[in-house]
Amino acid sequence: MDITPPLPGAESAPDDPVSNGEFIRLATRRDAKRDWTRRFSDEYQRLHQGRVDIEYLTFEAHAVYPFLSHRPPEECARQRFGFDTGADRFEVQAEQKFRTLAGNIGLINHGQPLPEDLKEFAHGVAELCAASAEQYRHPRDGSAGDHIRATFCALPF
Repeated sequence: MDITPPLPGAESAPDDPVSNGEFIRLATRRDAKRDWTRRFSDEYQRLHQGRVDIEYLTFEAHAVYPFLSHRPPEECARQRFGFDTGADRFEVQAEQKFRTLAGNIGLINHGQPLPEDLKEFAHGVAELCAASAEQYRHPRDGSAGDHIRATFCALPF
């Protein structure tokens, strides 16, 4: 069996981004970032009823993307909105749940504030649980780990 050599110029150059697939990977990453930041901005604008500086919001979405891109952008926008306005702040809810649990098992007295080291421990346990739940992922809605982080872990901003 005779194998014909490729035509001159038809060989793929290893440093050519189109022929080695790098262009497609870069384009896909850019599209994913653009989609994530657009969805974050859309949800945040909806929550603020359109009264937000879109340039600043886009800048912020790009800034948090490397840290939060594993999570659904709408969820991140809702968290950010709650953090900005104090409305339904998840940290307060999580801390109340941690405080109730610590009181129930006798680590603190009921009604006593949760010590900072115990709060950090609880957030650490939540992060361990979230990391173990990463394998349960939905392409659009994120993972079970994302949901755990959104409910019990500290905000990065």
